Amino acid sequence: METNNKKLKFAMLFSGGKDSTIALEKMIRAGHIPVCIVVGKMTDGLTHMHLLRDTFMDRYSDALNLPLFEVVMKSKYDFAAWDRAIKELIKEYHIDAVCNGDIAFEYSMNNLKRLAEDNGLKMFAPLWGVNEENIIKELSDYKVIVKSIERKIGLDDIVVRSYPTK
Repeated sequence: METNNKKLKFAMLFSGGKDSTIALEKMIRAGHIPVCIVVGKMTDGLTHMHLLRDTFMDRYSDALNLPLFEVVMKSKYDFAAWDRAIKELIKEYHIDAVCNGDIAFEYSMNNLKRLAEDNGLKMFAPLWGVNEENIIKELSDYKVIVKSIERKIGLDDIVVRSYPTK
């Protein structure tokens, strides 16, 4: 992960899932400073990625001791809402970068990268291109709740174990 030895203040684009959690930890370990978690929220009050309720994200924000910044979206791909949010994040938190936990969703990544660059920010995606099986194995350092599993991934032997395994 590029750091140039400069500690950057970043907003974590956060889904509440394993990938954004691990990406947040990687950024912190690289010496960067999270200033808030940013959650896309649909007009029905559920998060746009994992359909989590507000109360869950409030508890996550409290546990991380980071403010929660909500982006109200009209549709799953409301990039105009994200553009407005990035501008507000720059004013409110003076961020240098944004980070997300995407691993392979090119449409989202390309749009978020463009929004970051258009607003003079760096874009980090520490898990981009990482094999999902390796990400699952990293979960041994966490206490997790498995909400759902995509069987097509073929990781049944990994995810049925209780985490942490230590």
